[in-house]
Amino acid sequence: MARLNCLHLIPQLELPILILAGSQDLSSTPERMRTIHAAAKNSTFVEINPGTHMMAMEQPDSVAKALLDFRNTVDLGE
Repeated sequence: MARLNCLHLIPQLELPILILAGSQDLSSTPERMRTIHAAAKNSTFVEINPGTHMMAMEQPDSVAKALLDFRNTVDLGE
């Protein structure tokens, strides 16, 4: 997975994208996540601090807030 590079495909995505970055994530660093954010037309970038690669387990309240805030900005066409 570390060598998989799909960055060139990201600009084709039209759906809303939430990009969560953990400030202390050593594998999916905030810098790498900002690169994805820059490539995605319709993305929201949120950095969680403190946050590691396992931030959903270590910072569940912060992750849940980011997900709910993002969800509230997305038009689901209901």
